[in-house]
Amino acid sequence: WIGPLLARPFFGDVGLATGDLRALIPAVLFAVANAALEETEFRGALLGWSTPALGLTGAVLGQAAVFGFAHLGADVTGPALLLWLGMAASGVVAGLVAVRSRSLLLPFTVHLALDVPLFYAYACRVAT
Repeated sequence: WIGPLLARPFFGDVGLATGDLRALIPAVLFAVANAALEETEFRGALLGWSTPALGLTGAVLGQAAVFGFAHLGADVTGPALLLWLGMAASGVVAGLVAVRSRSLLLPFTVHLALDVPLFYAYACRVAT
């Protein structure tokens, strides 16, 4: 319910038509694929591979910075710096959780939960 409000500064007005539950299946499939790809890529490979060269702190900050840059694109209509800061901060938190828990399960689960409404925002916008 608060997703459209939070998305408005970055993506414009996001009126969602979520009444058809058949949209939940592709939303979950998208979320699983995207969360698996990004968590494996950033918190798995990039964090793991860069730790020997950068140290743990540098690797956590580095993967978070790259994660932030990876989420900037033409679909962002709001302040890119603000979006980058938010995504980089979430990358730091996810990186620290992955290091501390020695698992990608929690970052993956949170990422998946956030990607379901993201799918709705892109695929289920009400035509205006």
